[in-house]
Amino acid sequence: MSLIKNIIVQFSGLMLAVLFCGCSQNVASLDGKDRSNAMMRDAALRKSGGNVDGALQVYSEVLDRSPKLAVAHLEMALIFHDNRKDYLRAIYHYQRYLEMRPGTEKKKIIEDRIRLAGQLYAAKIAADGSVVSQLGKLSDAMVELKKENDTLKSTIRQLNLQMDQAKNKQQDLIVPARTKLSVPIQDDVPVGIAEVSARSSKARSSVNKAPISRTYVVKRGDSLRSIAAEMYRDVERAEDIFKANSSMLESPGQLKIGQTLVLP
Repeated sequence: MSLIKNIIVQFSGLMLAVLFCGCSQNVASLDGKDRSNAMMRDAALRKSGGNVDGALQVYSEVLDRSPKLAVAHLEMALIFHDNRKDYLRAIYHYQRYLEMRPGTEKKKIIEDRIRLAGQLYAAKIAADGSVVSQLGKLSDAMVELKKENDTLKSTIRQLNLQMDQAKNKQQDLIVPARTKLSVPIQDDVPVGIAEVSARSSKARSSVNKAPISRTYVVKRGDSLRSIAAEMYRDVERAEDIFKANSSMLESPGQLKIGQTLVLP
């Protein structure tokens, strides 16, 4: 029984080894097929001849035309990593290659290079004094901006408070419509009946006195009573206006728009 079990285990291990080798050979054959592409060969020649920029341009064109050529991503990753020192782009293309060739025998090497590129990028940022300086300036600017914002908020609150106080004062100055205003009368000054009559007549005369303009141009909707109310504050003066303009008015209701009336 144990002999049969050992045979099964050995057979399973052999099958896994064959399967693994098959996967590796399959990935290798796919990579070889990618490299046989005419543009890929052109890019490889440019890179071997020292024309790294030209090779990078051709690899980019290859991916534009054939996005499934995984080796183009790998070659671009190597150029960005080793020649351009552009570690972020290198990491991107490494990862794209692994996504398209998950069974590659180079997986461990590529993962190590991804970690190395990340470390080199972090070191580059730390060593770049201008970046650190810019970050410091940005931090200082943010602090100043916060101070200005707080000052602005305080100013707005003060202005709102002043506006509320001004509104309250304005409301206090407004006399309600039904409020009666009393005028004190001096009891020690004797007032005769004739004097009271004269004052009353004078008051009516000042109220009924027409404005400086002695004419009025009729508008739409006007009547003699509305004109009297507007100009004299007394609708009874409509009869006086009619009499003053009897030469042009046959009756009080015959007003015409644009007609000029004489105010008595």
